[in-house]
Amino acid sequence: MTNVPIAIMESENKLHVFNTQIDLKRRRQVPPSPQININVGLSLPPNIRPEEIPQEAQRILQQMINQIAQDIPRIVQQEITRQSPEIGIDVRVYGGKWKEGS
Repeated sequence: MTNVPIAIMESENKLHVFNTQIDLKRRRQVPPSPQININVGLSLPPNIRPEEIPQEAQRILQQMINQIAQDIPRIVQQEITRQSPEIGIDVRVYGGKWKEGS
């Protein structure tokens, strides 16, 4: 959001400025429903046996894996959007008012 003066009236004794708020947003051509398959292959080092890992550590590792699995689709979608070509800019103008300047 940017505050932009779009008109100025000046007389001998006064100055008035018309300011408005402008929002600019890039428009991108994002594929409608990209098909992406991601397999997160996590494995323990060969010298560690799963049954030797304490239960609490196993629980924490499982929570971390679940969190990663939830985050990956969002991160991939953000990256697809970021890399999609720009096709324009949406402009929204609002809240204009005159103010006395100096």
